Amino acid sequence: MTGQSAGLSESMPNKSLDRSADSLFLNLIGAAKVGCNRRARSTQTLGETGIDMPTLDDVYRKFGETAEAAQLLETDLGTIALMIGCTGADLLENPDSQKATEIYQRINRQTLGQLLKNVRGSTETLDHLADVLDCALKARNKLSHSFYRRHNFRRNSDEGRKVMLDDLEAMHVTIFNAWKAVLLLSGVDLDAIDYDAVDLDDLPKQHVPI
Repeated sequence: MTGQSAGLSESMPNKSLDRSADSLFLNLIGAAKVGCNRRARSTQTLGETGIDMPTLDDVYRKFGETAEAAQLLETDLGTIALMIGCTGADLLENPDSQKATEIYQRINRQTLGQLLKNVRGSTETLDHLADVLDCALKARNKLSHSFYRRHNFRRNSDEGRKVMLDDLEAMHVTIFNAWKAVLLLSGVDLDAIDYDAVDLDDLPKQHVPI
């Protein structure tokens, strides 16, 4: 293991990362609960079958939810890259705001693919997640660059929108599972959280300038 990856391992779990991840996940639970209520109102029944068919609004909403999961994954990978960079530059023991800002800005300019490549080149921490992260990257690129082009006129029929929504559901699961796996590296286990115990009124409401 490299010195950078050793420093990363020694730094985890990180309490500030735990709080940040918990806050993000609470927001995600809130979005999920509200989304379920909206879907119940927006789906329409197809003929006498009694099957709920997705509306175009459902497709747009699921696209946004999946894009949110992709950004959460990218944010936490960026946090790992930032920790590696700061550890390698000895900024944890000898803080230097200018160097830290330079590292942050360099990371912030990277795409998800570049971020994955650079993190893998700096630490062995993600080696066991290679397949999971590769699948998430492919799903994210499909979502961002070709989803609507691939499906095109399916948007105009009940059956077509069902195919679109199923595709989004699969991509969301792939990306969300990758995010959960990355969070485990910092000691955050999303599966251990009791969803039913989360009160929407307790969710943070103030904007955080990130």
